[in-house]
Amino acid sequence: MPTVDVSDQYYQALAPAPRQVLHVVTVPMTLEFMAGQAAFMRERNVSLSFVSSAGREQQVFAEREKVHVHSVEMSRRITPLRDLLSIMRLLRVIRRTRPVIVHAHTPKAGLVAMVASRLGGVPVRIYQLHGLAYETATGLRRGLLMTAERVACTLATRVLSVSHSVRDRVALDGVCDERKLAVIANGSIGGIDAELAFNPDRMPAARARLRASLGIPASGLVIGFVGRLARDKGIETLWEAWLRLRAELPSAHLLVVGPADFARRDQSVPDDVIIGLERDSRVHAVGAIPREGLPEYYAAMDVLCLPSYREGLGLTLLEAGAMGLPCVATRVTGCVDAVVAGTTGQLVTPGEADALYSALLAYANDPGLRSSHGAAARARVRAKFNPHQVWLALQQEYAVLAGWQAA
Repeated sequence: MPTVDVSDQYYQALAPAPRQVLHVVTVPMTLEFMAGQAAFMRERNVSLSFVSSAGREQQVFAEREKVHVHSVEMSRRITPLRDLLSIMRLLRVIRRTRPVIVHAHTPKAGLVAMVASRLGGVPVRIYQLHGLAYETATGLRRGLLMTAERVACTLATRVLSVSHSVRDRVALDGVCDERKLAVIANGSIGGIDAELAFNPDRMPAARARLRASLGIPASGLVIGFVGRLARDKGIETLWEAWLRLRAELPSAHLLVVGPADFARRDQSVPDDVIIGLERDSRVHAVGAIPREGLPEYYAAMDVLCLPSYREGLGLTLLEAGAMGLPCVATRVTGCVDAVVAGTTGQLVTPGEADALYSALLAYANDPGLRSSHGAAARARVRAKFNPHQVWLALQQEYAVLAGWQAA
């Protein structure tokens, strides 16, 4: 099955599906959050195709999901000339595939797709908010980011949000008309598979195996972090809290999963923090891990920590919860939707290392609390973020917006 643009003949031969939806993302790794959705929609007479920048993940996704994925290069940064070229290329795809719905994700793909689909006469234009980069930006950059969001929301006929707190924030900030805003099911892009993927019962030996491979004692306490090593993720706050914890808890280890963010200078973590993480014998920084490999790393942890300054939903918090882990996060957009304070984890003020230290120490000293909050977290994810619930709600949203009758 083709996975990239190939020729005019290909597009001319492709009969437009009466219920065709074109998803647009900036980078191919985002496609993984929609795994399984295409087959679900096909059973309900809805045909999905996808657009992303080129990459190996694109090819893998296309072959596994049996879908067309078209290549349109998009920069994640603000690059007017390159963005204009992306709009023109996407417009070419839209005119030849003629989707009824264009569904765009993340800020840059949202802006490019909303402009292109409006020019292409697409009747239903959905922009999905995955988080708000302007929340932690300042000065001119904040203004540009807010303007880009306003343009995308204005051109969209519907604006979906991955969480209630993000929806409320954009409405409060005047970025989007509140009448356009909605949250599908309980939020997220495609839910969390807590039965097959993020299920601790399916990997009883994973904890011991991964700990042994990293040199972590079976009896050690493991605090985990999953995400980009960037300022917005609160890495500096985590490092400050960790220095106190490691001194007080000789058996504690810190497991850091995720790549360093070198894309933007304002997101770089201070050198002394990076050097400290690299040189600490009880810190295990493993870099980026494919999403399908994450469950094994969660299995090795005792508590997940995400001291972020902003999130869309805090997906890692839900994944960790599905794996039966309590979570310590911050009281910010996205995280407040993923953690129920005092029930599935704890929420602290962003940037306060003392509060983060105290919350983590409470879990370190109380295995029973870790167990009860972890069990509650898993039960909540299973009840509220089942992928089929999210997909069904999305299919119903498509049907209402496009005027489709029930299949």
